[in-house]
Amino acid sequence: SRFGEQFIHSSYIGWVVLLTCVLAWKTIRQRVIWLVYVGLIGFLLSLGPVLIVGSEPVVFFDKWGVPLPYFVLEHLPLFDHLTLLYRLSWIPIVVCTALATHYWSRTFKRMGWVLFGLACIEMHWLSPVRNAPYCSQVDWYQSISTLEDSPTGGVGFYPLAGGRPYMITSMLHRNPIASTLNYPANGASLAVLSVMRDVEAESDVVFVNSVRKIAKRRGIRYWIVGSDSSAMPDSFFKGVYRSVELFPLIVEYSASVEPSVCGTVWSEVKIVQLW
Repeated sequence: SRFGEQFIHSSYIGWVVLLTCVLAWKTIRQRVIWLVYVGLIGFLLSLGPVLIVGSEPVVFFDKWGVPLPYFVLEHLPLFDHLTLLYRLSWIPIVVCTALATHYWSRTFKRMGWVLFGLACIEMHWLSPVRNAPYCSQVDWYQSISTLEDSPTGGVGFYPLAGGRPYMITSMLHRNPIASTLNYPANGASLAVLSVMRDVEAESDVVFVNSVRKIAKRRGIRYWIVGSDSSAMPDSFFKGVYRSVELFPLIVEYSASVEPSVCGTVWSEVKIVQLW
């Protein structure tokens, strides 16, 4: 993705729901056939402008793709700003679930909970995301909130990877964040990171004075440093971790649960105060 997000995009309807819709086809055709068309349209549009197989476009003669219905719409107002088209795949999921629920609630009222249980079992054993973590480690939130009682100042972030909860941290520490809507860095924080990188090999005194000067000028007092193997190391790695060594460390957090047990955004968090 654009900013190295580690999202898992999955749209799984399930055999229990699909088979129920097949069994209910006669009832569906007579009463709510329009919902089928809505689901079909959502499914076709969610496939994007060209046919994709195995995360790669199907190409003929090295330049021709296979156009799909969304190809006609992608340049129209509103459609031209959609980026995550997989979200449209929730339309057929909701439609199929609604149709299955409608059928079973009218035909086999006592079987509803049995089917719900079967659907849950199927999601556990057959879903493409069955091996994904079942929970998220969130105790690092408390470490971030420590900043709320500290002197006011801007907050920078590292590593530079999208899809992380950088923006929500502002609700915890109540300080302005040096980032954009979709990326964990803006002009101010990139200026500080660039100085960290440029003087990473200088003496301790030169490094501290240089970083502190640019950080003050840019209004960034704190730096939240996470641990993310998917985005580290990069060109700023050495400079950032030298800052961790030389500047006051006001927060140090390590995950209490192994990542294999419970998914975590950061296995560790350090917050340094630059001035």
